[in-house]
Order: sequence, then structure tokens, then C-alpha cells
Amino acid sequence: NEGVQLTSDIFQIKAGEEYALTVVLNSIFGYLEKEKTISLRILVSWYDSEGSKIGEETVLIPEGVAYGPTRFTNRTTAPSGAAKASVSLLARGQSKMGTNLDFEALEILELGFIEPPSDVKWVPVKGAVKIEGDGLTFSGSALDLELSASIKGGEAITITCEVDDKRGEDRAIELAISLPVDAFGWLWWADARVSRLIVKGGKYSNLVNSLVSGGYLPISLYPIAAITEGDKGICAAVPLDKPRIFRLCYGEKGLSAVFSIGLSSLYKLGRRANVSLEIFGIDGEWGFRSAIFEYYRMHPEWFEPRKDLSSKKAEWELARYGISYFQAHFQFVGPEEMKGLEQAGVYMAQYVLPWEFEPITNARIDGPAPNYLEIWEIVEEASKEKGFISLKARAALSSAALTASGNKAIAQYRKGPNYRPDEWVPKIPLNVDPDIPGYNVWNYTTDVIEFSLEKAKESNVTIDGVQLDNFMGRSQYLDNEQRIPYLEAPPTYDPNTFKPAVHLSFSAVEYLKQLRRWISENMDDPGLSGNFIAEGVTSFGAIYLDAIPFEANSVRGFNWGDRELLYRRFIALKKPMIVAHTETKIDINDPRHREEVEHFIEECLFYGALAQFRLEHYQNSEFLEAVGELLEKEAEISIELMQAGWKPITMASSEPSYVWVERYGDPPTCFFTVYNSGKQEVEASIIIGFEANVVEIWKGKDVKVEKAIDLTKVTFTISPRETLVLKALSEGIDIIVKDLRFKGNLKPGEEIQIAADFLVQGQKEIEAEVALVVDGIVEDRKRVSLSTQSSISFNWSAKPGKHVIELVVDPSDEIPEFNEENNRAEMRLFVPYTDLRWIFVALILIFSAILALIWLKLRAGS
Repeated sequence: NEGVQLTSDIFQIKAGEEYALTVVLNSIFGYLEKEKTISLRILVSWYDSEGSKIGEETVLIPEGVAYGPTRFTNRTTAPSGAAKASVSLLARGQSKMGTNLDFEALEILELGFIEPPSDVKWVPVKGAVKIEGDGLTFSGSALDLELSASIKGGEAITITCEVDDKRGEDRAIELAISLPVDAFGWLWWADARVSRLIVKGGKYSNLVNSLVSGGYLPISLYPIAAITEGDKGICAAVPLDKPRIFRLCYGEKGLSAVFSIGLSSLYKLGRRANVSLEIFGIDGEWGFRSAIFEYYRMHPEWFEPRKDLSSKKAEWELARYGISYFQAHFQFVGPEEMKGLEQAGVYMAQYVLPWEFEPITNARIDGPAPNYLEIWEIVEEASKEKGFISLKARAALSSAALTASGNKAIAQYRKGPNYRPDEWVPKIPLNVDPDIPGYNVWNYTTDVIEFSLEKAKESNVTIDGVQLDNFMGRSQYLDNEQRIPYLEAPPTYDPNTFKPAVHLSFSAVEYLKQLRRWISENMDDPGLSGNFIAEGVTSFGAIYLDAIPFEANSVRGFNWGDRELLYRRFIALKKPMIVAHTETKIDINDPRHREEVEHFIEECLFYGALAQFRLEHYQNSEFLEAVGELLEKEAEISIELMQAGWKPITMASSEPSYVWVERYGDPPTCFFTVYNSGKQEVEASIIIGFEANVVEIWKGKDVKVEKAIDLTKVTFTISPRETLVLKALSEGIDIIVKDLRFKGNLKPGEEIQIAADFLVQGQKEIEAEVALVVDGIVEDRKRVSLSTQSSISFNWSAKPGKHVIELVVDPSDEIPEFNEENNRAEMRLFVPYTDLRWIFVALILIFSAILALIWLKLRAGS
């Protein structure tokens, strides 16, 4: 537990050179993960020419399967001023979160700090350019590679590049397409909210690891990158229908796309690969938002749902909170429950988890975790049993990802996750490629769905779609070269061995394409959604989904924060976005818990997402009493925002800058969500780029509206972590009902006159329907022409009892108004049941009857 550190002698290096740090090891347990097993950290210390230490960095933390000799590698660059280095290996035993093992050991077989060979350096490709048709072609060679490219104009410059090996050996390459623009002094955009000034010698990118364990192979978080200066800008983008591992960056070569490629003789096209890049101009004023807008404009099919799920409205209690859908293992759901769901109009989605297998270990977390071999013995035994778990185990034996040394992989090891809190749960990454031999994940998927469809058919019920849990979560893993023959996209490479490998996200895209076709052929107008927990490589799979629901936890920081939510907002674009809070332990009577719940709801609303909690919280009366109304209103407004559609260009600016703004919908009706990311209450303002009538519809907060030519300034106070929703109507129609009154005697059968005044703003005259509503029932309606100021009246035959009387203008919402809340007014009337003299006589008679009963009882008692 104290740890052991071994340090090498100091050796010579060159500043600015790239080096590879590599280790080969073997674990007795068969798996490495920080805080669960022996953890290993490999550091490099840098020294100047005099031997003085100038820095230290952790270069490599091996994690993942380590059964048998396993290589882990990472690269680093010697800093400026460095002339010498040493390598240290720090091993630490289990912590309190460990795997409860009595004994564990690591065998270090090799540790190396390697200067890459000469051909592992960037080399320009020299060749010839020709004009062909409406574009250009390029052909050239370098490092025993032949390269050809076509360059075509249009809305974007599209570059397609093919590389072909002439050395006759499998290898890893990185191919960069660079636009050599000198952007010193420009802005580099990391996302829609964050930009950095480009300085000489700077390197700029926004990367995530494409691997959940087993190494570091970076990929850009977004498929687009932008640089801007003033009102001009440039965007580089990769197409989402061609999965590749790529990095979009700016550096000394300009604006570049770098592709990580493995050339393998096992690939169906041989040792060759192709990549594509789009380059187009953007509006520098809007930066990254303009890049999103243009990218969407050119590829709307990637961001629009095939099936609209946002307008679904079920007739059950949860619908008031926006929940009109239900995912389940319908192969286990009874016919009566299925019929009940369908009768309530609930969208029913068949649950499938294709990307991973979580075998039931029955190993309690207070005891030792099963080791690598024991896990696979458990899977073997499960495959021999009957039922759907057995089918999944069989698929895992055929489809589990393989390590570089050919062993079946384990991506992660969970200690008591919330769905199996007392058990050790290994997560086995699966290659979902439909072409893998044997009983594979595709076979398992169709068996499960077909069984559920048949069961539903017997009950005369329709399953509406498919929900894929942990969407591509365990597809952030590599499979070894044995699976390359089944790939459609060219392979990438393993960063530990620099040999060609399969990235499971590429296989996942093939699975999703086929699943989309299959459900369209076998289900009636189906929807496809996925629990969007992962980032980066998942962008390639998102284009096949109709909705983007995902789990998050604002308390624990899981999938939470502006970076994570902005990325998902971009991915969803015109698709419904739903955020499901995973927290199980919510004490709504604890002020801190209630505050966090309310903040979660508000922040979901800011991003135009429906806020959702675990189902058990909706069964808690105290929870609903505390935040039920808030959830209802959030559902109502967020669904309205979804239907209006998120717009990347906000058409608005905010002051101060830490008050953020997003736009939904286009003029004449827009919604602006505003969020205070700061730590204090502030008077803030947004300036909208058109004249509009504006009202705040979430809190009912007063806002100050000032109009100028083609501008509207809205000023308000806003607290930390507070959200406001501004509804802006550029063609400012607003109908206000005022001074609701009655005239006449409140007696049963009497004609009572119900009247009100109306104020029309933004238009001199408008035709509208006006309805008299008594106790929630429309008693009468008229279609009238309302002028700037007018009155209207109805006659109502009074009925005895208490009544709620309403006059409602435009009850069917045919007229777009910037404030839909003020076009109705209500009053309460009480009409006596009869003449008061008769009530007095009746009371005397009742009193006399009571006295007579008392007298008779007294007589009987005597």
C-alpha cells in the first residue's frame, strides 16, 4: 500500500523529439485498474544539460486486461531545454476500493524508452496536381506509400484521399490533410462557448480518448473544428457516415485533420485506406456556432429524426412529467401489462444492450473479485444454461473483443454498480459486427427482438421501437487483427503495438446500419434511440438514432457540465434530448438535496432537454409534493423547445459573458434560454437581433424590454445556476383578456351576462375565437373580430352551486402569441340553491325533527 518505486539511470535525449515509453507486464489477477488492483504509474523526469531537474510527467498508466505478457505504450515529447531523462516505475497496492484479494503480483518483463525510427516522423508528400473536370487531382508518394486525392468545390471543398502501401508489410500510419493557413492572432474554437487566441508555436485541439481502457488513441470530441478572425472563418469537418479515428487541430502546419490508420493485408481491400475531409467558410461573428449551422445545412439527414418522438403524449400519470415512453425487456413482460401500456398510448421500446456483456458473478463486493480466468469460466457455464442470459453468454464467447495477444478482453470492472449494488460486475466489450462467425451479437439482438415482437403480436400489442442501452459505451475498445476481414471501414492501429486493429466503434456503425434496416422491415414505423453515455466515436453512431436520451448525475459529475451537455446538444440538434438523473439516494426533505434536484431541472431546461428521474422517485409522494409542479412545467416548456428546435446561432448576445444564452425556434416565435454560470446574483441583459415582444415564461419573472431598430434589449436579474426562458415574438401579436365581470341576479335559471374587455397588441384588428368555459366545459363560443380595444359578452343561464367561469381567446392556439398565459381570465361565482326564506323554513323543520328523535330515545331509555 505504501508503494514501490524503481528509477533508471539518467540517459541522454534531445529536446523536441518524440519518444515512446513501453512496458510489457503480466498480472496474476489478469486485469489492472486504478484503485481496484495493483496500480502502476510510469513517469519520466527531465533534466537540463547540467543535470538539474526541470520537470516530471506521468506518461503511462497501464489499465485493462494483463493476462499473459501484455504491452502498454504511450508517446511523449521532450520539453524545451531538456537534454537528459530518467524513467521511474511506481507500483502501489490496493486501496480501500480494491478487489479484496489476499495476494496479487505483477511481473515486469520489459520497460523501454525508445526513440522512434526515422520513418516515424512527419514527411511531406510530393507529387503532381492536375485539373480534371470541375476539380483537381493529386498523386504522390512517400515512405513506400502511394497517395492519390481528389479535390472538388461546391458548398464545401471536399477532399478525398486514398493511400496504398507499396512496402508489402502491415503497419500503422498517420495521414494528415492540412490547410496551410497562417492564423496567428485568430481564434481557435474548442466548442460553441470556448475559444482561445492562437499564438506562435501553439497547438490547439479538443480531444478525448477513443478507448475506455487499454491505451490512449485520441479522437476529436466534435467532427468539426473552426478558426476565425473578425467576420471570416474556416471550418474543417469529417463526414459522419465514414467512421475514422481522427484529430482536428491547428498547429505549425495549419488547420489539419490527422487520421490514425492501420494498413493490413487482412482488410478486404488490402493494405489501403481512404479518408475524407470537408473545408468550408463560416461567419466569424458566430464562430463555432456558424460551423455547426453550415455542417447541419449540408447534412441535415444526420441530425433529423426519422420518427418524431417529441410529440408523443401518453394517457398515464407520468405523462404530466413528459414521460410518455417506457423501455423494457418485453420478452419478460406479461400480456396484461403490455396491453395497459398500449391502451395508455405509451411509446414502448424493446431494451437491448449489444455492446457489452455483464456476466452474473454472484461474487459479493465484501469478498474477493473473480480473477480473469474465473470470469471466463463463469461465462462458459452461463452459455450452457437456458434463457436469454445464456444466449448473451454464447454471443460473448463468439464476439468478445480480443487483446493484441489474442486473449478475450475485459474493458472495466465495476464494484457494486447501482443496478447490482452487492456484486462484482465485469464489463466485457463485444464486437457487434454482424459478419463475425458463430452465434454473434447480431444473432442475439434479432432473437430477442423477434421473440418480443411475437409475444406482443399474440397479445395484439405493438412494440414501437428499440432502445440501446449504454450506447457504444464499450465500443471504445480495440479488437485485434483477426477481426479485420469483417470490417467495412479501413482499420485503425493499436497504440500499444503499432499494429493494425479494429476499433469497435467501426463495427458498431455496421451493426446500427443493419439494425436500422431490419427494424424498418420488421416493425411498424419504428423508432431507434440509445442511452448516449459516451463521447467522440459515438458521433458516428448517433446519425442512426431518432432521440438522444442519456443518463447523467449532476452531483457526481457523470455526463454533466457545459462541455458534456453542449456536445450532446450538438449531436441531438433536431432530435429529442432527455437527461435521466441516475441518483438513487435523494432525500427531498434535505434542503441540499432539494436544491440539487431543482438545479438539475433548471439546467436541463437551459439545454432544451427533458429532465427525468428514476421511476421510484415518481412513486414518492414527498418528492412529487416538493418538485412535482416544477417537473410538470419543465416538461411542458422543454417539449415546446424541442418542437421549436435548437438553433446553434443564437441571434443574441449576453452581458456579462458568464450569463449564457441558447435559442430555440425561428422568428416570428423564438425562445431564448438564459443561464447564470457565475457565483452571484447579477443584473444581466441579452440583446436580440430583431425587434420583439418578450416575456419570461419559466419563472414568470419581470423583465425590462427596450426596443430599437432591429434590436431588442432584455434586462433582468438572475441568480447563480438559475435558468430563465424568454419567449420572443417578432411579429408581436398579443391578446390580453381584462376586467372579467358579470351582470344580473345570481338565481337559478336567471340569465347572467358574462363580459370582458380585450386588448390587442401588435395588430390593429384580428379575427379570433372566444369561448365561455364554465367548470372546465365550453358552454358557448363565438368567432369575432377584435380591434385594439374591444369588449364581448355571453349570456349564461345560472345553475345553483359554486362555479369557475372563464373567458378564453383562441382556445385552439391558432394564433401565435408571445404570451399565451394572458389570453384568458377567470372568476368564481356562487349561485344559491333556492330562496333564503325557504332555506330558513327547512332549517326549522330539520331542527324540529332532531328534537323529536332525541325525545323518542329518551322515552325508550326510560
